Amino acid sequence: MISPYLRFQGGNLYYGASENGQAWILNQGTGERKYTSHIDFKDSYVIPPNVIISLTGIDGDNTANSRINVVATNVTETGFDIEYKTWADTKITSLWSSWTALGE
Repeated sequence: MISPYLRFQGGNLYYGASENGQAWILNQGTGERKYTSHIDFKDSYVIPPNVIISLTGIDGDNTANSRINVVATNVTETGFDIEYKTWADTKITSLWSSWTALGE
């Protein structure tokens, strides 16, 4: 049975070298690299909600395979961290994504 108190919130995100400057390291080096950003919910939840992340766009270097992992971490009643990770010789200049939180 679905709770009558189930609520949805969501948004669209853009991160990249031009927007985030030196903090954006997914377009340089090799090996595992991460970029993490915190998202605050407009309205808090009673318990931590389920957060779904969708990757909606990628601008990557065409000289290597595009490897990207996007996850929601540290989910609480008031927000979560979105973590973008790449590895090997992949170079990611920018990413677009969307998120949806579902909970009480």
